[in-house]
Amino acid sequence: MEQDLVFLFQNFLPKIMQHFNNKASDLSGAIIFCKQSNYVIVRVDSKIKEIKEVYLMPVENPSLEEIGAILKKSKRIAVVGLSNKPDRTSYMVSEVMQKAGYDIIPVNPSVDEVLGVKAVASLKDIEGHIDIVNVFRRSEQLFDVAKEFDEIDADVFWAQQGLVNEEAYEFLKEKGYTVIMDLCIKVAHALTK
Repeated sequence: MEQDLVFLFQNFLPKIMQHFNNKASDLSGAIIFCKQSNYVIVRVDSKIKEIKEVYLMPVENPSLEEIGAILKKSKRIAVVGLSNKPDRTSYMVSEVMQKAGYDIIPVNPSVDEVLGVKAVASLKDIEGHIDIVNVFRRSEQLFDVAKEFDEIDADVFWAQQGLVNEEAYEFLKEKGYTVIMDLCIKVAHALTK
């Protein structure tokens, strides 16, 4: 299946290039191909093997080298949407990062404590500087989190894998913040340590 998709991608590249301005409204089941620092998202119907929609994300993440430097100098990570359920991705990712030596601050009004740390209801409830705000919320909620991020003392806005919001990205980049989207912090840490 994956080889078929790569074949499609290579053979339909001229067609894909014509559709860069189209936005895919439904990215479920999308296949993501890395192209320099952007991503090409191709939605494919595997039965008839036709390219349905193509969308070039307007998000440009820092290089892997730059991300490695961010992770090496960072100490405190506020995790928005951190669940207290061990089977949830936010919990598993944050647990790995905590074991790697980072101070994890759970940001979730629905829980009292996660990973042995008292949770706060919002980013504004955190005292002191935050190196990274790692977000596990739906893409459509990222702009609200970005606005709250702008009101606190934090350096890096990091939306987990699968999360992208162009409005939030542009809002924060215009203010000079480092923004990372659609990338798992645990994977980035493993690749750069």
